[in-house]
Amino acid sequence: MLLEIAITGKSYPAPNGGSAPVLGKIAFGIRPGEIAAIVGPSGCGKSTLMRLAAGLDQDFDGRIALDPAARTGIAFQEPRLLPWRSAGQNLRIAAPAATDAELDDLCARFDIGDHLNHFPAALSLGLARRFSLARAFAVKPDLLMLDEPFASLDSAMRRRCCDAVADLVDARRLAGLIISHDIEAAVRLADVVYVFSARPACIIAQQEIAMPRRSRTDSAIREIMAQIEALG
Repeated sequence: MLLEIAITGKSYPAPNGGSAPVLGKIAFGIRPGEIAAIVGPSGCGKSTLMRLAAGLDQDFDGRIALDPAARTGIAFQEPRLLPWRSAGQNLRIAAPAATDAELDDLCARFDIGDHLNHFPAALSLGLARRFSLARAFAVKPDLLMLDEPFASLDSAMRRRCCDAVADLVDARRLAGLIISHDIEAAVRLADVVYVFSARPACIIAQQEIAMPRRSRTDSAIREIMAQIEALG
């Protein structure tokens, strides 16, 4: 496994001085080349899980093991671009070893090439998200972590970016953890979808998807979505 998660609990301090449980027992693993997506109610702890998996929060009960040789690329819900650098400079700073051709390819895939000289404050949220996606791939990750990667995108751009992610994942054989409210995006990209309960979140169902990503027709995706919605 590239990433193994075996959490027994995660809580935050509560206003009354006690603790508010966010995550219950959650256990799964991700192999190289496999994409796992997590869907579930708003506020159930999906983003908290990604922060734990990324090593940004180590205050939890249980165990998370990530291959120490693995390089991780992350796109958070908030694009988190450096505001004092241009969008293009944000890409270059994150991936100093990337060639111009490699960055140009990512810019074309996510349709951001015309905005490289703009500063983050001048970008729409959708554009900033696309730069964040390109930055996550620019570091040439072994493990990709995406939190609501297609929020704020119109339907056509969401589809284009989803296809770009699918192509890059397959070409590079990346492992991935995707957090999404968008079940359609989860089904388009994932090899397995885990359905979370409300807080404290636990896995209440999982849906394996054996069909290759780029072979999933719209009708097949709708059928799988219906199966997942029935599980939740």
